[in-house]
Amino acid sequence: MSDDILLENIEEIQDWFRNGNSDQYAPKLIRAIKSILPDLTVNEYTTKKCITSYTAHGQPYIGETNSKGLFVAGGCNGYSAMCSDAIGFVAAHLMINGTIPEEFPADCFQLHYQDHT
Repeated sequence: MSDDILLENIEEIQDWFRNGNSDQYAPKLIRAIKSILPDLTVNEYTTKKCITSYTAHGQPYIGETNSKGLFVAGGCNGYSAMCSDAIGFVAAHLMINGTIPEEFPADCFQLHYQDHT
């Protein structure tokens, strides 16, 4: 979306969630909804702040972190809602069985760490 705001660091992300104006996007989104579903009756529209996170390899990160027993499933590149059931399945399989399901390459969801020093 051309209105996306690139957030560079944790402070900018925190500021967006504390002070960002998600309501500014409402008119454009409401027009889009009305064009797709013109007969839909809506009593109220509400906006919520969110962010989209992108990964180094374009796939979600699903794996155990460097802290034993702490797992992550995230960085879904804008597809979290659409893929949440599948991502949850893969993450649960990994946590229960210790492996990614066999239908996926073992390194498909590999975690990548960045040095922030």
